[in-house]
Amino acid sequence: MDEAFSCGVDRRYIQLVVNHLEQAHVTLTADDMALLAHDGTAIVKWDSLVCILSRLDRELTSQDPAWAVRLGTVASPDARGVPGSLFLNAGTLGAAFATAVELDPLVQSAYRTRWIEGPETTQIRLERATGTTVENARACEIRFSALLSACSRVSDLPCKPVEVHFTCDPFPLTDMHRNVFGDNIVFNAPFCAMFLDAMTLSRRIPGSCAALFKQLKQQLWSDGGRSSDVIEIATRVRRDVVHALDHGHGASIEAVARRLGTSTRSLQRALAEAGLTYRMLVDRARHERASQLLKDRSHSLLSIALHLGFSDQASFTRACIRWSGLTPKLYRDSLIPPAPMMS
Repeated sequence: MDEAFSCGVDRRYIQLVVNHLEQAHVTLTADDMALLAHDGTAIVKWDSLVCILSRLDRELTSQDPAWAVRLGTVASPDARGVPGSLFLNAGTLGAAFATAVELDPLVQSAYRTRWIEGPETTQIRLERATGTTVENARACEIRFSALLSACSRVSDLPCKPVEVHFTCDPFPLTDMHRNVFGDNIVFNAPFCAMFLDAMTLSRRIPGSCAALFKQLKQQLWSDGGRSSDVIEIATRVRRDVVHALDHGHGASIEAVARRLGTSTRSLQRALAEAGLTYRMLVDRARHERASQLLKDRSHSLLSIALHLGFSDQASFTRACIRWSGLTPKLYRDSLIPPAPMMS
């Protein structure tokens, strides 16, 4: 496999960072590049990345005041290895955020994230590992925007916090800041945190697989997240199935195995060893794609059912109820925000 997956930040994200710096005409030193160089498992701690970027803050900010938010938003769940895959399969956004907090020690050592539940909102607070206040606003911007961006991607809906608190003095806010964090940004706060409401945290994650979540979590704590087999198999199969559904190609296990360059039996054995089945991954791929197609009302429910490989609309309806507890029509309504009322 060309890219190993693990905790921390993988090579794809590092390359995105390097590309962004090159576009900003910011040159990394040889020491910087050595620090970002991946090891055998492609682990690069957030600590190393934040350390380099903090040193370059003034130079970056002079060209792009929202650089930290911008880098955070390109950190998709797939770019975070095992933790990212856990995020995708956590079931709800609340469980995903809680998992991200739980796994924080495996991703960074200089900072820690705390999950604090309140009567109306839940607080995700960033602190130093020593428990002291974080004064580095850029570290908070990257961390919070990465979590919110991942949240928006896996739920297919925009996700904004109720409030975001920074300990620093006010700095110029850009449209990028407001698009990610909303309008309620508080400066000179006693701690760095973002606040999320119960409705956001209860949002379901389309295509989430409870069995894969359990398997990955056991794997992560048993070997520090260095094994990549489970994620590699699941990701490759799911992507191939989605591509096959979109282009009318065969989505049978035989066809997928052939395209992946393996035998049907070898693929079945690999999935079984990971605690997965091919049917489970197809179901997740269908759920994920259905959530995207239902947002476009130009697609009829029958056309979506056939697109996803169901024999009829009734089969699609049963699957939709299993995924979300809703019929396709109601599920579509839940995915599409209501149109604003005319005054």
